Amino acid sequence: MFVVGCSEQASQPESVEVPVDTPAKTSFNGEEIAADGYTIRVPDGWEIVDEEKTILSIRSPLEDGNDTFGENIRIVRYPLGRPHTVEEVLKRQKSDTGRFMLIGEGRVDEARVPMTWMALTPQTPQHDKDDRVKIDFMTTQGNELVVLVAMAERNAWKRYMPIFREIVSTFQPPSHQ
Repeated sequence: MFVVGCSEQASQPESVEVPVDTPAKTSFNGEEIAADGYTIRVPDGWEIVDEEKTILSIRSPLEDGNDTFGENIRIVRYPLGRPHTVEEVLKRQKSDTGRFMLIGEGRVDEARVPMTWMALTPQTPQHDKDDRVKIDFMTTQGNELVVLVAMAERNAWKRYMPIFREIVSTFQPPSHQ
């Protein structure tokens, strides 16, 4: 099953105003790379990470010696069985129950393909690694859901959102090239 959602008992997502014009610390003159026919522009300083079960993974540079996480984006795809719109997928994702709480959602209007996003965090963190926010940027291609999964620490996700949005806006599936 491809759905990872939020609990029905969770409070409503906060109204998240994600600044689009926040100056990013990352230079965006990086190269456009391709993997399995998908293309995306990788900002300067970000590294390509070899991970299993992903089309592509990229990670931001560590900010200082204390930063051990490195915000990242992984591109994965899931079979849907039949074509869905991104709005249908977002609605289905939000209605699923789980241990996650929806803390933000929206559209990426500047993207090359129709794309929505939702930010999730564990309702009751059980480990230090649970203090992270997972942002799913979702688009559909035929019978597949393609998710650009961004991860950031809870106290940094809003700061990284403009960078994530800029990266995912360059994403292009094979059929759109």
